[in-house]
Amino acid sequence: FIIGRSGGKTPKVDPATVEAAIRDIVRTWEDALSEAAEAAGSDPALKSIAARFPESYRDTFSASVALADARRIAKIDPENQIAIDYYRRTDQKPHQAALK
Repeated sequence: FIIGRSGGKTPKVDPATVEAAIRDIVRTWEDALSEAAEAAGSDPALKSIAARFPESYRDTFSASVALADARRIAKIDPENQIAIDYYRRTDQKPHQAALK
C-alpha cells in the first residue's frame, strides 16, 4: 500500500496499527469464522455448519455468534426438533426482541 498525504507535519503512525487496519479491511467472514473457531476450541463440525450460513446471515451476525448458533443447530435431533434464540439487537427498545 502507498499512503499519500498533502501538507502538514508527517504523522508518526505505529506500523502495527496500520497492519491491523489493513488486515481488517481484507479479512473475510470466513477468516473471522476460522479465528473464532480456533480461539474457542470449537468442534470442526460447528465451523462446518456455520460456514453454510447464507450471506444475509453473515451480514447481520458475527462469526462468534454463528458458532453459538451452529452449536444450537447441532443439538437438534428427532427428540429436540426446534431451537429458538430470543435476543435483543442494540437498536431495539427494552420491550422488543428478535428471534432466530
